[in-house]
Amino acid sequence: MSWEVLIMQSKTSFFNKKIFFSSLSRFWPLWGAYILVLFAIIPLPMLGGNAAQQAQYLTSGGIMSEGWSGGCIISAIMAAATSMCVFGYLYNTRHTGMMTSLPIGRGAMYFSAFSAGLAAMLASDLIIFLITLLAEAGINSVNMVYLWQWLAVTAMMNLTFYGFAAFCAMLTGNLVVLPLVYAVLEFTAWAVENLVRGLLSIFVFGLPNSGTGVMTFLSPIIMLTSGGIDVTYSGDVAVVTIAPEKWLMLGAYCAAGAVFAVLGLLIYRKRRMESATDVVAVKVLKPVFKYCLAVGCGLVLGLWLYNIIYSYRTSSAAAFCVLLLLLFAGAFIGYFAADMLMKKTFRVFAGNWKGYIILCCIGAALVLCCRFDIFGYEKHVPDAAQVKSVTIQTASDTVSMKDPDNVAAALALHSDIVANKAKYARSDETIYALTLKYELANGKTMVRSYDLNSSFGKAGDAASDAGKLQALINTPEAIASRKTLTLPVTAQNIRYCNISYYDKTIGGYTDFNLTPEQAVQFYTECILPDINDGKLGRIWLDTYGGDYESSVYALTLNIDLYDSSAEAAKNKAAAGTAASAVGMTDEYFFTTLTVDASRTLAWIKANTTIEPVLMKDYNASQSGGQYAAAATTQKFNG
Repeated sequence: MSWEVLIMQSKTSFFNKKIFFSSLSRFWPLWGAYILVLFAIIPLPMLGGNAAQQAQYLTSGGIMSEGWSGGCIISAIMAAATSMCVFGYLYNTRHTGMMTSLPIGRGAMYFSAFSAGLAAMLASDLIIFLITLLAEAGINSVNMVYLWQWLAVTAMMNLTFYGFAAFCAMLTGNLVVLPLVYAVLEFTAWAVENLVRGLLSIFVFGLPNSGTGVMTFLSPIIMLTSGGIDVTYSGDVAVVTIAPEKWLMLGAYCAAGAVFAVLGLLIYRKRRMESATDVVAVKVLKPVFKYCLAVGCGLVLGLWLYNIIYSYRTSSAAAFCVLLLLLFAGAFIGYFAADMLMKKTFRVFAGNWKGYIILCCIGAALVLCCRFDIFGYEKHVPDAAQVKSVTIQTASDTVSMKDPDNVAAALALHSDIVANKAKYARSDETIYALTLKYELANGKTMVRSYDLNSSFGKAGDAASDAGKLQALINTPEAIASRKTLTLPVTAQNIRYCNISYYDKTIGGYTDFNLTPEQAVQFYTECILPDINDGKLGRIWLDTYGGDYESSVYALTLNIDLYDSSAEAAKNKAAAGTAASAVGMTDEYFFTTLTVDASRTLAWIKANTTIEPVLMKDYNASQSGGQYAAAATTQKFNG
């Protein structure tokens, strides 16, 4: 590397233009690659289509859709590559010595290199902005609103990720380690929370092993790529917007990026330049690195090996002991591997066990406290006065209820499950999967998820907890929750409607198609009243014989709705419907005919030649025995 371009100065300053322009000129291939990638995802899709496709791309905000999710990933990668280039001299002993021998203050050295990388990224963004503007002008369809928004979003993402990448560059003295540290820290909060949740869900009764993490906001790449673009409708035209809260989130991340850039400067001022090639360049962070790697390896390797040995959730004491041993083994690998990397030798075992033993003792104490519910998580059931609504997910269906009586019934069922943990959770076999989600009066939510065994009872037994659950999810409010349609059922909106049924004369299923007018009459005069009476739309926890087979027919009612009218979209928007629902123009209604749905059954007999067959008769007519019955009953449940 030639540093002759750097003119020796007798006077230091906060900015050195020689370093700035040297960095810009030396790494031009990287800036060029960034421009090519942006060109491929922003203006090129518009340039490559016909006039109609070009117009749709512009009016639908395609540039924003690509710029948010795709732009986030590109900015993150570009930030890491840029920091590796402009701070590359820190990772080579000779280059580091050469740079530090210059009469330039560390502040000027850092800021000049940092600003060169940021300026190159922002200049690339501006070049693509101008190219896209010229391309839009060339087809006489300039949309400056989306262009300015894209430029703002991209620039803010650049600063978000580049500021953090510069901070990471100061933590290590190894060029290969830098992108690894950057990537790991970007995902640390999200990954660790999910790993801990996965670990605890193995033996903590009721803890869901998935869901939105409370610490995910500390992983901006997860938050930004998980969504940000909303679609609303102005007539039949889709309008792409970024919600105000998304702008606030991006602004907060951008400010955090600037803070990390300043922290990088502070570390750079105190950094020992002889730490080039070291895995950890900051002495005070070496024990942090060792213990973090030990914990990370313990979680990752421990859970991975445990899931190989036990492919199911179990609360047995033997499985718990195996889990602890695997966690200790993973922590052992991480702890001593970190020492090997930092000390650059394999001789790290002598006299180095104290920290590892203390770590294992602390980890074991925390895990044991969770297993024996010292913190009261498993026993906690909210008071009825605190609950606004409850959502129950079971039997592949979800219902939401606000009625006080139904909420009280859900809480009573929850209390029974907690009290019978020893019975309901002792088996390795899951018969019922149940998730309860409470919306509390203070605006928070509480979620519990249970894998319950056969001791939970039979759904046909009204006195058992399984029977109580089935009764609860078949209350009128619950049925309305899962069967109420958002789109209006009109002749104009019905794409098709049919009755799919088993015809014993042909020995198989066939369809009876209804006209839109027939479908409207059938739905409004028969199906909907039967649903409101609780006679139609019920579901069963057990679909293998018993009450289910004698309560339903081998017949389903199907309505496919499509609504693209401008008036409907305006009405939804005026009603404050969520953006996702406003954009919804398709909806599907499906239910199985039950024996007590008197109106629906009478209409079928009066207007069709269909002879409904009970599910038990259908199953008896099929070859293959119980297996065939199980396959079909699952299909028609609900």
